[in-house]
Amino acid sequence: MRARTFPVRLAACAFAVLIGCSTKPSTDAERSPASEEAEKTSWSPRGERPEDRNQVDDDGVVRRGDALSDRPTLSVADVMAKGKALDGELVKVTGRVGKVCGKSGCWFELKGNSGRGIRITSKGYRFFVPSKAGGMRATLEGDLTVRLLDVQTAQHYADDEAEGTGRPAEKITAPVPEVSIAAVGLEMSPTQGG
Repeated sequence: MRARTFPVRLAACAFAVLIGCSTKPSTDAERSPASEEAEKTSWSPRGERPEDRNQVDDDGVVRRGDALSDRPTLSVADVMAKGKALDGELVKVTGRVGKVCGKSGCWFELKGNSGRGIRITSKGYRFFVPSKAGGMRATLEGDLTVRLLDVQTAQHYADDEAEGTGRPAEKITAPVPEVSIAAVGLEMSPTQGG
């Protein structure tokens, strides 16, 4: 009797596994606006690894990730002024590259004409930016987040920023408010006159 029920149990388990392991795409609630936009665009493979971070296209432009859409472009000042209203939204923003991760190019700061900047990372660490990107003009798209960084994370960013500069990292002692964007695509170009 026991030998006859084994195939039935095995078939029932296999059926349960097949039903439970659906291959359907994730629901809209699980997908970000940038993920949906990325499905519609082409991908630039440059700078996919930290050691390839300094790759530049023949025309002098740094292109990473997905091609940029034709959505309206915001300034850093616009994003900072709207803050929480844009939290969780897909945005396209332009500004000047400020600080850059000295270790691997995994993040940079996008600055406006004054005030705080926006921390930019690539979504899922899909690409890295050149070590000499500071001062370049950048336009990018990605998911915006407004959050309070804990001391440990903020210190990690300060340590990365100082690496390779010969100067000590800033000492972080309290949580730091931050506006950040997980970019899915970007273009950086040298600014005119330097």
